[in-house]
Order: sequence, then structure tokens, then C-alpha cells
Amino acid sequence: MTGKVVDVAPGRWVTIEGAATLVHGVLGLGGPVAGPFARLPRGDSPLVAPIIPGSILIIPGQLRLTVMQRAAAGGAVGIIAGSAQARELEAFARADLSVLLDDLVPSAASLPLTVMLTEGLGSASMNATAQQLLAQRGNDIVLLSGYTEPHRNLRPEVAMPLPLGSPTHPLPLDGVISAGARVYVIAGERAGGHGVVTHVFARRQFIANGLLVPCAMLRFDDGTTAMEPLHTLQRIG
Repeated sequence: MTGKVVDVAPGRWVTIEGAATLVHGVLGLGGPVAGPFARLPRGDSPLVAPIIPGSILIIPGQLRLTVMQRAAAGGAVGIIAGSAQARELEAFARADLSVLLDDLVPSAASLPLTVMLTEGLGSASMNATAQQLLAQRGNDIVLLSGYTEPHRNLRPEVAMPLPLGSPTHPLPLDGVISAGARVYVIAGERAGGHGVVTHVFARRQFIANGLLVPCAMLRFDDGTTAMEPLHTLQRIG
């Protein structure tokens, strides 16, 4: 991945400006890591397939605790999966999930590897679009961050180099979810739906899995209305 160094904090970090393909997840844990994608051979169980040290594993289905533990022991630096159960993430991180997401305990210090879930908590498989995009990148070196802060609508992401010859499409500057914004639902029961935000709640609301998170009311294109968590919404207009 190429780019231009625009800022440096000696001994801490550098900021690199460049073109990349971004895929956002719904929920993640852990700090930034870099490594090549590694897909398990078709038909192999994650419990017996070889783990490539320094790699970022792609698990299209539900991520289990035993797989996270085996990946960490094998030297993988990250996992991108469809979903996981909250209790298994908490067991792996050895911390309460709500504490980690509120940044009361830095998840980077709690996890031996970084995790990104494209569909969030539960048992859903990775959506077809994400699967196809990740599958096209083979052994590319990518940057993965599991940092998630729901009350600021910050989601985990993986940055991948653009294929040679691909045109660049700049991201819109205004990505704030506010009343009147047109959005796309990236996860949950209404995943894939389009609608308009009619109201953003001033206080966090309880959702189906019991988490207390920022939410908004949406009017979908089919005329129905529903409350959706902000971290499952992507602004498109």
C-alpha cells in the first residue's frame, strides 16, 4: 500500500495519506495490525487448518472462541469474520464487552489479536458483497483495525490496496448520521435496506441483544419505520 507521510509523532505513530479500498465492519476489538489475508482451504475446519503466523484470517461464518484461541496461539494477528456471540468475545478478551466498547479498558491491551465482525453479534454469515471483495484480494497485505466506539459511530475497518489501474473515488466529507440523511443498513434484520433518518435519539437506546447504544429512527423505502443502531448505518446521501 503506497501513500504520502503527512504527519509524524516520533516513537508513537505516522499518518499516511493515500488511496485504498475500505471495508467497514459492525463490531470489532483490538488495535491496528498489518498482514496478508489468509483464507482457510475449502472444506478444512478452522480447528485443524494450519495457521500462517502474521496473517489475517477470513472466516465467512460465525467465529467461535476455540478458533480465536487457536488463531492467537498460531501467531495470526487478526481475524475478519461474519459474526460472533457476545459471551465468546468476552471470554476471549477476558473483559465485559460494554466496558471495552465504552473504551473504559483499551481492547488493544486485552486481546492477543484484532477481530472485526462484518455483521456484528449473533450467528449471521458474512454478507456476499464483503466475501467477494475480500476473496478478490488473495494474499494482499492489508491494514486492519478493530477499534469500535458506538457512541461516536466509529466502526472497525480493513484498508486494502487498490488493484492496479483502478480509479479512485474519494469518500464524502460529511458522514454524520443526522435527521434527513439517506442511509444504508449494513447489518441486522434490515441489512441491505435503504431509508431516510427521521430522528436521532439524544440518549442511547436498548436494542435486541441487550446493548445500550446510540440509535436513530428510519423511514425505509418500502414505507415502514424502525429504530436502528447508528453503528449499523452507512450514510449514502
